[in-house]
Amino acid sequence: MAATSTTGTTGIGAYLINVLVGAAMPGAPMLHITGVVNAPTGTINAHAQITQATGSPPIEIPSMCGRVETLGTQKVAFLRGQFLYSLPPPAIGSFMAEIECLLHVDNAWNGFGSFMYLNHHISNVPVKSQTPQN
Repeated sequence: MAATSTTGTTGIGAYLINVLVGAAMPGAPMLHITGVVNAPTGTINAHAQITQATGSPPIEIPSMCGRVETLGTQKVAFLRGQFLYSLPPPAIGSFMAEIECLLHVDNAWNGFGSFMYLNHHISNVPVKSQTPQN
């Protein structure tokens, strides 16, 4: 039987996602994504944050956009965004840096994924759906 590709879970309306991408290891970067999926089109609009247990401040990613495709009981999502990165001292200046993320998840948004930003390539790490925080 051939796999069929559809967008969203029901094809009607929109739904929220809140996922954590990364391995819970000391010093490992973690990508927190919160967004909305338009089920009929499969488009994702989100914001994100990269945290690291090294004492460095989180990196705020104000906007990430992408698509999700449903293949049977699995979803594949790709998101891309930009953020302002300030060079650490003694360097002076800031620039727009890019981030890309690829997720392979089930209908509950649990699975595995990868993301890359600056010179960091984080591959094949867990993706876990999180309870939204108010």
